[in-house]
Amino acid sequence: MRVLIVDDEEISTFICLQVLLINGIKDEVFSFASASKALDFLFLNSTNNTDVDLILLDLKMPNFSGFDFLDSLNLYVKNQNNIKVCIVSSSIDTVDILRAQKYNNVVDYITKPLSIESFSRM
Repeated sequence: MRVLIVDDEEISTFICLQVLLINGIKDEVFSFASASKALDFLFLNSTNNTDVDLILLDLKMPNFSGFDFLDSLNLYVKNQNNIKVCIVSSSIDTVDILRAQKYNNVVDYITKPLSIESFSRM
């Protein structure tokens, strides 16, 4: 399984990595503190047919938010329908949760921090 972590907070990325390791996912995990750089990575890899299976995505990031990322993913990434996105956010705002649910790729919305229990329910 190829997993992409997109989060500007180092501690959140570290926690996500630990949860993935505990669940046996370690070989193909990529992390980006910038949503735009993650999108570039996805665009380049989608042309090589090396798709990512799951994205753990923070919503609140500077310059290019998680929502900007989702909008761009749907426009520019080939085979984006095969990519599952799990929102991992500190936001408990109902507006954010409802907005995230409108994206076909979003399979779950987890309030930070990611835990073993919340990951296993995905």
